[in-house]
Amino acid sequence: MISKKTTKTVRTGQGKRIDLIGSSDAKEKHLDGEPPPSYFGRCDKNHKPNHKEELVLRRKLKGYLLNPAKS
Repeated sequence: MISKKTTKTVRTGQGKRIDLIGSSDAKEKHLDGEPPPSYFGRCDKNHKPNHKEELVLRRKLKGYLLNPAKS
């Protein structure tokens, strides 16, 4: 007798859904209406306006902490 397989849709982080049919069969498809992940840009980009200034100050502080006699 053929058993009825259940379908479960699971969202992944890149705008895709994976349809899990039963436990082993997986089919991946891209959702209509959602742009690809590159459209939004990477999540790990830093969007602080003064990020470069912060890096310079951090570098100066690190140099001072490593060798305080130079300053």
